[in-house]
Amino acid sequence: MKHRGEISVFLVLMLSVLSSFIIVLIMHVRIFISRSEAAYAMNNAVRSCFGEYNKAVYQEFHIFLIDSSYKGIDGGCDAVADHFSSYLENSTISADSVHVEAVSVSDEQLYEAAALYAQEKMGIDDRVSEDGYYIEGFKQIVTDYARGNGSPGFDLANCYTGVRFYADITDRAGTAISLEREFSYDKILP
Repeated sequence: MKHRGEISVFLVLMLSVLSSFIIVLIMHVRIFISRSEAAYAMNNAVRSCFGEYNKAVYQEFHIFLIDSSYKGIDGGCDAVADHFSSYLENSTISADSVHVEAVSVSDEQLYEAAALYAQEKMGIDDRVSEDGYYIEGFKQIVTDYARGNGSPGFDLANCYTGVRFYADITDRAGTAISLEREFSYDKILP
């Protein structure tokens, strides 16, 4: 009976190693899940911002754009960032800082929309003039239409077809994460 307790000591040592491994594994899974939740919340916030496209302008002119005035008076990138932050907060993820870079509606997109509008509404089959005067006139038509349909602060200079969102987020595990998402209406349309 010289070797009393050898098996007990061996089992305790193995159990402590196995317990340590399981605890580390659980911690890594917790961090992974909290980062996934933060990324999911950011994706939802981006999609929610782009889900608020100006429906009246789309239905009349077939232009997808974010009206950054959000049917109010003031607009711009800061208004989009504030909207984006509120969506993140609604998902219980706190954003420490949010930065937005936006892509304005281009004259090329307006030219295509103007040509389609002229063809549908006026029966003009030829391509319209690409000069700046015609595009400026079309911009005024779009602006007047949007303002007359519930967007008093509508300004094409503050309307965006694409946005890149940067956010420093603190996830549920307390870890600070920097995330970046980009979304553009051009990438979802044929």
